[in-house]
Amino acid sequence: MAKRVSNMNELAAALKPTMLGMVDEMTERVYQTLNYFLQEYYNDYNPKYYRWQYDFLRSAVKVEPKVKGNKVIASVYIDTDSMDKRKHMTVALLLRELQSKSTKERTIHITRRQMKMS
Repeated sequence: MAKRVSNMNELAAALKPTMLGMVDEMTERVYQTLNYFLQEYYNDYNPKYYRWQYDFLRSAVKVEPKVKGNKVIASVYIDTDSMDKRKHMTVALLLRELQSKSTKERTIHITRRQMKMS
């Protein structure tokens, strides 16, 4: 259905539903891609000295798009706060795991709020 637009405000109002749909689709694609790579990380690494708790795997968050002013905003991120309950993984276990790997195979970075393995 054709809509007559006579000024920029009417154009912005007419495009809002389309923009919401586009941003939602783009956000979903980014979210699916992030989850794919998180799953690949879990598939490629098998720890010897501790069990996976899958907190990192389940840490991706997708925020639905919202209109703020003349913009449509959405987010996809890793919720590091959701991984704080990893009490099963002590520094001693991580060090033992690190000693069993060469530095080229696995580097473990430990920070106060998150753990990254690359």
